[in-house]
Amino acid sequence: MHVRTEQFQWQPERKSFVAEASDFGKCFGFSQVSGNEIGIFLISARTQKTAGFKLVEKKYDVEGDLKFWRFLPISEDIARHPKLKDVSVIIFND
Repeated sequence: MHVRTEQFQWQPERKSFVAEASDFGKCFGFSQVSGNEIGIFLISARTQKTAGFKLVEKKYDVEGDLKFWRFLPISEDIARHPKLKDVSVIIFND
């Protein structure tokens, strides 16, 4: 899935792009981003550059319902764009 940064809310204190799964409609899903890692591709509204973010966490509540997915940039894209090092993407399962 390729998504644009303007589809997210930027939370500077957490260095995170945050959205809800329903914001992406029926196209919501994961892609192969590097090797055998799945995740999403984020397209910068400012630079138009694309970076891969791998799925690193699925958080569940006490009832076992999925709360959110958390993604971190893949190493190849951190090497190309060092400012991504501390950035994360969180998508809530609404």
